[in-house]
Amino acid sequence: MAEEVVEQTLHMTREVKLYQIPPRSATGHISGEWKLSDEVFCGRLRVIAKGELVELRLEDPNTGNLFAMCPVPPDKKDAYVEAVSDSSRNFVIRVEDPASGRHAFLGMGFAERGEAFDFNVALSDHVRHVRREREVTQIQREGGGDEAVASLSSEDARVLYQPHKDLSLKDGQTIRVAVKPGMGGNKSKTAGATGITTGLARLAPPSTTPGLIPPPTGKGIALAPPPTTTRAPGAHPHAPPAPSVASNQGWTDFSEPSPPPADGGWATFE
Repeated sequence: MAEEVVEQTLHMTREVKLYQIPPRSATGHISGEWKLSDEVFCGRLRVIAKGELVELRLEDPNTGNLFAMCPVPPDKKDAYVEAVSDSSRNFVIRVEDPASGRHAFLGMGFAERGEAFDFNVALSDHVRHVRREREVTQIQREGGGDEAVASLSSEDARVLYQPHKDLSLKDGQTIRVAVKPGMGGNKSKTAGATGITTGLARLAPPSTTPGLIPPPTGKGIALAPPPTTTRAPGAHPHAPPAPSVASNQGWTDFSEPSPPPADGGWATFE
């Protein structure tokens, strides 16, 4: 009984377009020469992996009917899917009729650059995966060895084939861990907390702000009495009173005012 091959979807794009294209020039295919009137299909693209083989299936998005198929052998990817020389969104694919075996080259265009990039990466990853599996299988069949591993052309296969090391403990084996005294976690935490408290205490502000004089309390301070004024006997009623200032306050003493003049003017002082 033949072994059933599992199909795996590597990539899918909802809309691509196929064109009839002119023959390939010496510099490669140029998508700028494709005409909109030469469009032959617009639908869904699915990239399916069947073992080592990859199939590009172009299907009707509504019915799912197959319009064309492009089988891509992993060793001949560039011959079946070729990038054009003037755009990263367009490719030339080699479609085949499974019944008759006839083939034709059609131009395939993506609407977005991101979709074209993902399509190309999916193909490249599959080709690299197949090459790595082939090399690893060959080494395992031949019994392996350092020389055989060194002869692998794929770096991925060389890393994958590295023998696994058994790091488990055998019977009777023990592990010793040396811990220095005084390195416990609680002591370190306590020391750290003490240092933080000490630092905060050093940074605490003083009780009084330096450079400012406190306000007086009012004790032991004698205030000078307010000055009083007296009128000289016989002085004119509109004459300014003579100030009476205590001798210990430093005020200037004036002599007694002269009698007012007959015209009622201001009194004069000598």
